Order: sequence, then C-alpha cells, then structure tokens
Amino acid sequence: YMKQLYIGLADILMSKHVRKNEEIMGGAQRSAFVSNAQHWMEKRRENNEKFPFVQYRCEGECYGRTEMDVCSRCITQFSGNTTRGDDVWVVGVGVHTYYRLNKQVDTAVQHILHFLDTEAQNNRTIYVSPPNYSHR
Repeated sequence: YMKQLYIGLADILMSKHVRKNEEIMGGAQRSAFVSNAQHWMEKRRENNEKFPFVQYRCEGECYGRTEMDVCSRCITQFSGNTTRGDDVWVVGVGVHTYYRLNKQVDTAVQHILHFLDTEAQNNRTIYVSPPNYSHR
C-alpha cells in the first residue's frame, strides 16, 4: 500500500500515469514501478529545482517487524541534521504492527500512538495506516 501510495503521488506530481488505470497486484511488479517513478521524479527534479524532492525509503529496514521507536530513529538518521522543516515522512505499518502484536488492536493502537507522540515534537510525520486489514 505504501508503494501504491508512492506511485499515485508520482502520477499526481508529474501529471502523467506511471500505470494507466491498472491495479498493480504483484509485489515485484509494484517494486519495479516504484523504481520507475523514482527515476522519473529525479529526472524532473534535475530539470526543475522547484520540483518536490520525493523519495521512497525504508523498504526493508523493519516492515513493521520491530518496535516503532526504530521508525523514529531511522527517520532521524535519513533526515540528518536538517532544520529546513520541509521534510515530511509518510509512515504506514499499522497492519504489520497489528500482526506483530498477535492481532491485539488495543496494543497496536498504543504502539502507534506512542510513535505519533514521539514524532509530534518533530512535526515531520504523516501516519497513513490504521491497525486493521480487510481482504477482498
């Protein structure tokens, strides 16, 4: 879902479709489209410095398999000492947190809230994934 979000964001920012109205079902296929989207957004930024600098990061670091404090440390590491205030991190590991915590919704919500409280002081994170899952 985060890869799909990134591909959709690339579509919007570049005003062209990376994938024309087709749902991308496979993980390998989705990864290929993320790479393609990153390539074209980097090219656009090379030609226009005002184009947003957007990256897809944290692919294999934890994927929700660890405590969310790791997310904060990872974000800080990637951000470096930036004080510009223009970094925004979109995080979504709710489903994975839910499964890591043996499908305990209340516990998963507490872990996510702790992460959000930690990140609130930095004002840099948008969280996009509730701890639930629905299968079609």
